[in-house]
Amino acid sequence: MKTSDLTGPLLDYWVAKIEGCEHMCALDWDYDGFEPSTNWAQGGPLIEKYGIYVAPGTDNKIVAFCQHEGKCPTQFGDNRLIAGMRCIVASKFGDEVPDIAEGE
Repeated sequence: MKTSDLTGPLLDYWVAKIEGCEHMCALDWDYDGFEPSTNWAQGGPLIEKYGIYVAPGTDNKIVAFCQHEGKCPTQFGDNRLIAGMRCIVASKFGDEVPDIAEGE
């Protein structure tokens, strides 16, 4: 799956995996806990931790980019949290992540 297409619980899962807490999310669609792509109290500190820069982009999208582990991914999203979390995932896993349904 393309990193640029990740949203909601799938995006939160991949961020959780990077943070070492994917067991908290476990793709339980009703899970009401680790949701950094929608919760500023969780996603905001991660944007700071990874040094992500977010700014207005084109087509009413937000652009996010960072320099992490020698990579400088650029991602877009409907808001700062989505763009930022996609950037975190892209900095670790690249432009694509395994389909969860197929296993990692």
